[in-house]
Amino acid sequence: MLVNRMNIMSISKVYVKALSLLTLIFSLWITAVQAEVKAVGLMPGTAILEVNGQTRVLKQGNTSPEGIKLIQSNSRQAVIEMDGKRQVLGLGTSLASGYREPARASVRLSKGQMGHYWANGRINGTPIKMLVDTGASNVAISGRAAASMGISYRKGRRSKSSTAAGIVDSFQIVLDKVQVGDVTLHNVAATVIEGAFPEQPLLGMSFLGRLNMTEDKGMLLLTKQ
Repeated sequence: MLVNRMNIMSISKVYVKALSLLTLIFSLWITAVQAEVKAVGLMPGTAILEVNGQTRVLKQGNTSPEGIKLIQSNSRQAVIEMDGKRQVLGLGTSLASGYREPARASVRLSKGQMGHYWANGRINGTPIKMLVDTGASNVAISGRAAASMGISYRKGRRSKSSTAAGIVDSFQIVLDKVQVGDVTLHNVAATVIEGAFPEQPLLGMSFLGRLNMTEDKGMLLLTKQ
């Protein structure tokens, strides 16, 4: 009887330890699955994240104790790696681990002449090559190019633009559709400059500003918001 009682006690201890271990593993799994990340502060190369209520200050390339890695950041958004997948986190927005964003249209652009990014796209359905220019407020097209695309730009609001040839007439219009790769935007503001300038249409911020832009290893990734 004494031996049987000792065996039962030993089995009970093993069972309790096994149950405790399973409980711990399950708790850790639940914590990992339910990890929630919020961007509370963003700046170039640094992000202040709130992970499950804990504040984490991460430098680019660093990983939090919860396994959240900061790939890159600027004042508007951060690219983090969570669950083995890179995701974009805007200031004040949250993501939960295990969450999968629906696929968003995107396009990758490589550098061309003199280190500039070029995009083969379409304006109102017409194929055209454009120079990516974050310094241009609008998509900019010459009057000659606009006419070749059948755009009645002179119906737009008249203004003035400065070119190498001096001050010339320009017209503010709205393009029905601008497409680059899989990214298509409608009702895009554009400036048409009378004459032959610019020689190459400029893909300005009226298009780029409506996308998430990420630069990595000589490639520019444009993703629809």
